[in-house]
Amino acid sequence: MLRWAWVVAIVVALLCAVRPARAETWEVPLGARAVSLGEGRVACKDPPLEAGWTTDADGRTLRPPPTDGEGKLVTVKVAPTTAGCATSTASLMVTATGLRPTVDTLTVDVDGGRILAQGHKLRGAVLRWTAGARNGSDVCVSPETGPQGETCAFSTPRDLPADVTAIGVDVFPAGTHVADGMLFFDSQGRPTPESAFEVRPTEITIHELVPADVSVDLSSGTGTVPFVHPEAVASVSCVDAACNLEGKGFVVRSERGSDDQLDVHIQLRAHVMFRSNGVPDTAPTIAIPLQRCPVAIASAAVISGGDDERIVVRVEGSCAHAEGELSIATGEGPARVERRELIGGALFAVARIARVEGDSLLVTVRRRGTILGTARSEARRMAWRARLELDGVGTIDFIPTNRWARVKVPQAPRGTAAEVRAVDGVYEAKHDDTGEFWVRGADGASGSAPLRLAVVDKTLPGPLLGLTLAEGSEPVDRTIRVANVPVALGPAVQQKDPLIELVCGNGEGVPSRVRAGTTAQIPYRARDTCQLVFHRERLAPEDGAQSLQVSINVTGADGGAKSDARVDQRLVLRHDTKPTTLAITGATDPFDRISVRIGDAPGALDEGDRADKQAPQTQWSVVTGTSRGRLYGTTAIPTGLFRVADEGHSGILTLSVGAILRAVLLSRDGTAFPLGVEAGVMWLGIAGDTPPQAASGGEVAVVAGLGVAVPIANATHASQTAISVHAWVEYEVSRTILNQQGSPLGFVFGPSISIGDVGTNF
Repeated sequence: MLRWAWVVAIVVALLCAVRPARAETWEVPLGARAVSLGEGRVACKDPPLEAGWTTDADGRTLRPPPTDGEGKLVTVKVAPTTAGCATSTASLMVTATGLRPTVDTLTVDVDGGRILAQGHKLRGAVLRWTAGARNGSDVCVSPETGPQGETCAFSTPRDLPADVTAIGVDVFPAGTHVADGMLFFDSQGRPTPESAFEVRPTEITIHELVPADVSVDLSSGTGTVPFVHPEAVASVSCVDAACNLEGKGFVVRSERGSDDQLDVHIQLRAHVMFRSNGVPDTAPTIAIPLQRCPVAIASAAVISGGDDERIVVRVEGSCAHAEGELSIATGEGPARVERRELIGGALFAVARIARVEGDSLLVTVRRRGTILGTARSEARRMAWRARLELDGVGTIDFIPTNRWARVKVPQAPRGTAAEVRAVDGVYEAKHDDTGEFWVRGADGASGSAPLRLAVVDKTLPGPLLGLTLAEGSEPVDRTIRVANVPVALGPAVQQKDPLIELVCGNGEGVPSRVRAGTTAQIPYRARDTCQLVFHRERLAPEDGAQSLQVSINVTGADGGAKSDARVDQRLVLRHDTKPTTLAITGATDPFDRISVRIGDAPGALDEGDRADKQAPQTQWSVVTGTSRGRLYGTTAIPTGLFRVADEGHSGILTLSVGAILRAVLLSRDGTAFPLGVEAGVMWLGIAGDTPPQAASGGEVAVVAGLGVAVPIANATHASQTAISVHAWVEYEVSRTILNQQGSPLGFVFGPSISIGDVGTNF
């Protein structure tokens, strides 16, 4: 045992040895005399002092700045001797303070969360409050100046005790740093006890005596009322009842009045003042609602701003089974009891009330003139405005008559739900299995009307579940009309039974459907058989009117547009039993291209009817020609042919002319391939460049071979002009007829200009 005692003693000694020293903070007025550091301690000069603080030559005293530097916290390194400054780690904190304030009155506003000080030299003053183990501080920034001096409000918590003996207050000079280990000095440099700055509150102010929603429940013969500040109450007495202080409130017995409230006289303790509307009172009288039976508002919420409002009042205890009709009244007047239900031993009364405009509702329940009890509930405001949506379209601002529109009801208070109510002859309403609501205008309805909304209770028991608590109309009217919803043209023309189709014949009296988005070819002889078919019988009535922009263009094989065949018009489709057709004309030449585009006409429908503001389109393309070859005649005017023949006949032929027959292949859109097979008759060497042509004026030859022709003007027309390059085998007919020497065969190649295109396709 002795050994363990030594161990404990050593541990305690070690703990005491390592306990940190208490930090010092010196608070010295500006311009005060030097303050002595005491025996065994000097102020070190390295690092130098800041903010105007100085020390004497020996470092035995400290002097604050004369004027500036108020409130600046400065660290002073100290040591036992000047020689010890090099190794010392000790320091103290100093700050220069302002003049000492004087406080004449000090009022603690408990419920207001502030302390009001009146006196002098309060600017910058620091107030510290303590309440048990709690404490805090605040600074006076801008005091108000009046005939009685300065007044300043300091912030405090709102739960301080309403008892002058339980609150401690100190008011320190400006610049004070509130911390543990504070040491104050006066202007002579003498220590001043911290208790010198203590100020005793002259008044405690409260604004609440009992909770705002308190009532006295006397259903069992005895009721209890709590105080907000029980420490502030000295005594209590009641009119028409016996009241006694008990615990943190008072007990009510033997109530014998007939009105709906209990008048209570309260005597407050010394220095406590009750202020209501600015009027001080040390013995206030208050009225507390009586509950002779348990009365409460059972409905989940009280809705304000509705046109037709109800509440459900629950009455319990003996009053639920007593004889006599109940009467219910609110601050707006009497309420009409519509229904009564006895559920689980309690009476539930459904009452229609006047429109609630305030933030709360007080209900008083009577039987035979005697008040049974009162109940108060917060009134909930709701936005009486819904949002309508059409599938595939988005938000709309009207009520459609040709299709159901989804209704996004407003957010209802907790425990309730918003619903849409139908209005006979105006619109129908329904809800699906998912709980969503839908509306649709009645047949034949027109004009405008607001949606009718209702709030139902989801918390009431048994037969009252789903009771309508309030009904109201939207603040704006909605137009009632047909919803013109653009159909998706892409899918609408690709399906098996399309809404719109392009039909063309095959030249033999058999029509066929042209697939959208592709280029179809029909025989040239079937060029006038194409027509657009609008199947109005396949248009759903709920889609309304479809406003379409129809564009038809015809271009030739050379790409030139035929303006007389252009069609650009708006067409409105509505549901009907028969289709509508539009004949397409304007294709006059082989391989003319017919382009048909159909889109949703921009601006034709209301913006609310359109989900996609871009006009969707679908299109068809038809080429009027199926030939794959062409045989045509043209003229050739070579300007620099070169002949390869026997000796004396070879060379450049600077001027020639002739007629050529060409055979070429055609592409699917009628474009001729450049390379073709050629044959014809040419007058070669007209200028007589080589003998013996110079004397004879040229030769007539039959040529055949290949040629490449590139049109440069009037392509595919009779006046087509092309640049060509030829490679021919020639047979000089004139040489044979004239019996000239040499071989009539030769090879001719070179460029030419070809004019003309007269022929046929095959």
